[in-house]
Amino acid sequence: MPLTVRGNVIIEVAAMALQSNNELYQILLIGGNNGSFSRTVVLAQIEIGAREVLEETLDSKLGRYILPFENEKNGVVYPFVRVRHVISGTTPSINYQCRLEKDLPVKGTVNINPGDASTTTT
Repeated sequence: MPLTVRGNVIIEVAAMALQSNNELYQILLIGGNNGSFSRTVVLAQIEIGAREVLEETLDSKLGRYILPFENEKNGVVYPFVRVRHVISGTTPSINYQCRLEKDLPVKGTVNINPGDASTTTT
């Protein structure tokens, strides 16, 4: 039986281009029902970038972002997780590191895919 895990996605943004005022960076924690991720859901997500696309008063800042997550959604436990990002804009470029910090498991086992744990995109 898969394990329900609660924890945080820790995202450390070291660099991010915002000069065109239309850059948008979505960072998502994806849950999968198997290692090939043939069935997936978004467990947590954040959008950062230029204030113009975020409809905010300020641009997003460099530094740490903390997103709470749980690998259960709508009664289904997703034992596999990975990080995905979607970037858009005229000149997007982001450099970030991402890690998971989890609480103690409720029951069962979980697999965490470390393959997407550190990402640089230009």
